[in-house]
Amino acid sequence: MAKEIPLSQGRVAIVDDDDYAWISQWKWYANKSRNKWYAIRNNPSGDGPAHIRMHRLILVLGGLQAHGQPQGAGQVQDQDHGI
Repeated sequence: MAKEIPLSQGRVAIVDDDDYAWISQWKWYANKSRNKWYAIRNNPSGDGPAHIRMHRLILVLGGLQAHGQPQGAGQVQDQDHGI
């Protein structure tokens, strides 16, 4: 199953149930860049980029999971070439 994360501009991001609790702790925004939509959040720490893209966090989460992870963990599926 999948759940929706609300974004700005009336958009939503669809995430896997396993990622939902972790990803939903932040407020996300819809951002258009080079004719593609991305789910982004602000980076208040000041370390690194000013904005963090949701798909990059999901990829990092998948990479940090222990061996024996389910097939497909840490993969992002791009529907409609963006959100």
